[in-house]
Amino acid sequence: MTDRTLTPIALIRAEEWKAIVYYCLTEDTEHNYECPDDHAIVVWTTHDGETDGPSMHGAFSCESSLQTPGFVNVFWLSGNCPSPEGFTWEGNWSPHMARTHFMELYERALGKKYAASRSENRG
Repeated sequence: MTDRTLTPIALIRAEEWKAIVYYCLTEDTEHNYECPDDHAIVVWTTHDGETDGPSMHGAFSCESSLQTPGFVNVFWLSGNCPSPEGFTWEGNWSPHMARTHFMELYERALGKKYAASRSENRG
């Protein structure tokens, strides 16, 4: 198993996070996301060539921002594939790729582009 680290990737309003979780629960027809609780979005592939089934890329998780009330810090937790280059979404899900995917998810769920804040990921 690879080392799993939390990487900060975004700072969003708490209600935006809730809307994204709701989107994943209700609009994700390809079953790429699983929300085990209000604080995590697990990202799955639809097919992994090695296991011939779904494979976990990792998870987005949130934590209340201590510096910016009403906001949550969004973190990326790397997946559980023993050889990251084996991930099937255009290669390895680096923190940059996870952030890019999260921005796309944000836009689909909220109908607007993500606009980074100056205080992003400071706590």
